[in-house]
Amino acid sequence: MPCTIRPAGWLRKLRDEHLARLARSRPAEFTGAARQAWYRGSAAHARALRLAEWYETDQALLMLGEARLSAATVQGLFSRTYFRDPGDAVRRTGLAGADMTEVGAALTRQAEELAARGRPVDGTIDDLLSG
Repeated sequence: MPCTIRPAGWLRKLRDEHLARLARSRPAEFTGAARQAWYRGSAAHARALRLAEWYETDQALLMLGEARLSAATVQGLFSRTYFRDPGDAVRRTGLAGADMTEVGAALTRQAEELAARGRPVDGTIDDLLSG
């Protein structure tokens, strides 16, 4: 049976290196990742609204959960906050108990922030090509 030897403090060193790389990252890298998460969240929110209209409440709740997680991810990327897991992200951003309207408002605020950081999420083709 092989014995694995781990040097003392290796997890702390790994965490510190990871956080240092995050600190050295350019804002554009975070904005790009935030934009992708925002698109996932916006699509999940729109789908949750449609499913709720069709009385598909179980599926709507799943989509709402996905929208919450995506909105929390965007918020974390904006602030460069490190979350332990998806539950931690949703809880620490205050979106754990957010209803459909609150998640929609959070996504709208994030869309405005993304537009201020480069190009609007619902821009034209010219906006896309100029960015």
